[in-house]
Amino acid sequence: MSIQESNVTPAAPEFQLGVLLVHGIGVKRSGDTLVRWGDVLLKTIGLATQPKVVTTVERAGPGGDSRWKGRLEAVVRLRAGNHTERWLVREGWWADAFPAPSYRELVSWSVRALPWSIVTHIAERYWQEPSSGPWGRGMLALVRVLLQLIPTLLLAPVLIGVLGLLLLLGLLPIPQIRTLILAVQSTLTATVGDSLAFVESPVRAALIRTCILDGLERLKPLCQHTVIVAHSQGAAVVLDALGGIVEGDNQRQAQAALRLVPDALVTFGAGTNQLASQKVLAAGVPNTRGINPVFAAVLALLGAAGSLLWLYLSVRLHQTTIGNIGWGLLLLLLVWMGASLFLVLIGALIARRPASKLALGIGVGTASAISMAGFGFLFWYSDRADLPMFPLILLVITVVFTAGSISLILSSDMEKIVTAPVRTPPGLDRWIDLYASADPVPNGRTRANDDTDAKCKSVKIWNLGSPFADHTAYWDNRDGFVLRVVRVCAETAHSPWMGALPGESDFVDTRAAWRVGFLRIARWSTSLTWLVLGALLWFRHQASLPVPFDLPGWLPAAPVRLALFAALIALAMWATSRAHRWLWSWWVHAEQEAVLAHGQPGGKEQVSHQVVPFCMALVVWTLIVAAFFLSKIDSWAALEASLTDRNALEQPRVNILVLAFVSTLALLKLKGSPKPHGSSEGGSIP
Repeated sequence: MSIQESNVTPAAPEFQLGVLLVHGIGVKRSGDTLVRWGDVLLKTIGLATQPKVVTTVERAGPGGDSRWKGRLEAVVRLRAGNHTERWLVREGWWADAFPAPSYRELVSWSVRALPWSIVTHIAERYWQEPSSGPWGRGMLALVRVLLQLIPTLLLAPVLIGVLGLLLLLGLLPIPQIRTLILAVQSTLTATVGDSLAFVESPVRAALIRTCILDGLERLKPLCQHTVIVAHSQGAAVVLDALGGIVEGDNQRQAQAALRLVPDALVTFGAGTNQLASQKVLAAGVPNTRGINPVFAAVLALLGAAGSLLWLYLSVRLHQTTIGNIGWGLLLLLLVWMGASLFLVLIGALIARRPASKLALGIGVGTASAISMAGFGFLFWYSDRADLPMFPLILLVITVVFTAGSISLILSSDMEKIVTAPVRTPPGLDRWIDLYASADPVPNGRTRANDDTDAKCKSVKIWNLGSPFADHTAYWDNRDGFVLRVVRVCAETAHSPWMGALPGESDFVDTRAAWRVGFLRIARWSTSLTWLVLGALLWFRHQASLPVPFDLPGWLPAAPVRLALFAALIALAMWATSRAHRWLWSWWVHAEQEAVLAHGQPGGKEQVSHQVVPFCMALVVWTLIVAAFFLSKIDSWAALEASLTDRNALEQPRVNILVLAFVSTLALLKLKGSPKPHGSSEGGSIP
């Protein structure tokens, strides 16, 4: 080697940090993720550093040559005094990486996967409950999961039936209906179909992985350090691409991705738990009993529902009475207990347990005699009391099968099978997993088989406390979420301006949880009040409720009037909830500004933590007083007269103000505003 060749050194990377932004499930346009996430990220850096860091976007657009498929990226310059650094922020867009599955494929997959997905989602909350002595996870946790599981198992066939019905309706030659149904089908395949592609189609999954790896291949040579920020199913895609979800002999793939592993990974609202479980279930659930507990539970519950309907119709048609059914169930229970004892004793006799054969023989004879006598008396009683025996026996059998199937679903063996863990990708030094308190997609922290490893940290944050809105509200949470992402990026890039960020403190999360509590109280209070108010109006004035359009003669007016009224109440609930959220968001915005300005939320100079709860209480008590007021009105004419009478409305107004003021003080006293406690400078992520 010549001297000239030996003096040649590799060029220094052009950027201090490369950030890959990976979107989640659904239809995403190219550039949406880069613009929305990038804007919030850069604005938060400027606010949190008290203009010590000035961010400038030098250029934005397609990056690299055709090899990188023209994915969008932005070059950002950050200047802090005499120090300047450059970041390359790139969009990991995978929405168009694969052909969407057909709706027929989606329906076929849903028949197999939908019941399992819903059941494991509910059961996982039960499995996360800590064990509480001899009763396992506790009777309260068991009752709660049963109240969720049983209606869900009954509704699963209905949901699958609706999907199948949409498939048939899409074949109708009626243009208006066909257009609407095809639009619904396209939306479903573009959202739920992403999960199908990831779980059931190895080629589609490989196409998605390639998008992530291409983005890393673009960033790695140009940047000293790299960070991936991934949302929802995008988090599962990233973990799969980096070798965090390894199946069978895919170790070679994980080793191939080792050179592309970033320095840090931030996942939020990750759908990894569900998709990892679906991968396991797609391969088939090992079960030595030869029975699928979910489908057994669904069939048993449908049988129980049919038996109850049969018995109900028998009572309505005066073929029997509720008392006879009760006595019949009691006799069946005794017969079942005798038969169970008979089977247990037979098993003990065959197994030759430490007991005398004579005693076991006497027990078997006694149990069999009780069972036979019970069956004989039961059939005699059913004939005498005109008791329908078939639905009664079917009810007992289906209830027993349901209990057995649910016990299998909630068992620790099933937990080990279904809750497939992921692992920290080999070579990854830092993984921050953020999940909102009510986000149903992650359903808690991401399961990792190295939970004690310092490389993987799961952090619970508070967005809106709503299972319908938490998943899409992360980037609005500037103090609990965005500031954490900024810290990870700054620490990974070894930026000297890290110390200019607000100090890390648990008080921010505690305060956010406290604020979310008020929004939840307001949301549930107004929803319940609207339901009561709607029931009062319907039962007292349903005949006089107007229909805003003329109905065809063949269409019955009563169901249409009920449907319109229910839709009106639902719209009112939504509008009131939005009003509460608007008031609450103003409060949250003020406290987030305080945190970014290196202050404490809820300080003495801020009155929003008192004014906003009072305004929210005003809305709640206005509805409650209105419900009480309407309960005394007999007709629409009387209501109109009362609303135009100023004297009649004066006292309710005073009552609303007094009740809102007292309830606000009581809530603030009971909930107790959290007090700030120690913070650490420099802001390292917990």
